[in-house]
Amino acid sequence: ELQLKDFLSSVTNRTVTHAIDPTFLLSPNAWIRLAEKVEPKHCDYLFFYQARPCASAVEYARKQAKNLGLQFIFLSSMAYYPHSKGIGSSGPLEFLSLIRHAKYVITTSFHGTAFSILMNIPFTSLILNDGKDSRIKSLLQTLKLKDRMRPLNEDICLSEINWGDVHKILDFVVKDSKDFLYNALSPVK
Repeated sequence: ELQLKDFLSSVTNRTVTHAIDPTFLLSPNAWIRLAEKVEPKHCDYLFFYQARPCASAVEYARKQAKNLGLQFIFLSSMAYYPHSKGIGSSGPLEFLSLIRHAKYVITTSFHGTAFSILMNIPFTSLILNDGKDSRIKSLLQTLKLKDRMRPLNEDICLSEINWGDVHKILDFVVKDSKDFLYNALSPVK
């Protein structure tokens, strides 16, 4: 995260390089091919992925699905929530498929955010202000998608995402990260 990079630079008095999360080192098409291996079980749905349990976030996402006229599908550590289709657990391919085939994604998770971006799925990342939002904030700031962050008291962001612009920035950041990793892991000459 950018925040951690700045902190480490200040305490070590060294230049620290920020490399993007390894999720982005695999191409979007590779992730999409994996997601397409699982047939969608639902259609016209909002997918809510919650890595950090928060009952008010579930209610928020359910309300947004209703407002959009979409079925509410969620994956969470919470086993049951009324008036929705909860998925108690899923494997990695099912998870990717749920994001890939969603009409919209709401998430409290970094990886829910990352895979929405990689697969060009409209999304909102809920900011819970519990001290665990820094990776999401850093990613969205880097990709100029800060408008996709929302607290629970604001509606989801429905503006169109210019995916071409996002992926231009992402391509640059990925190349920088790969170059850094290659140089850092290459034998010293």
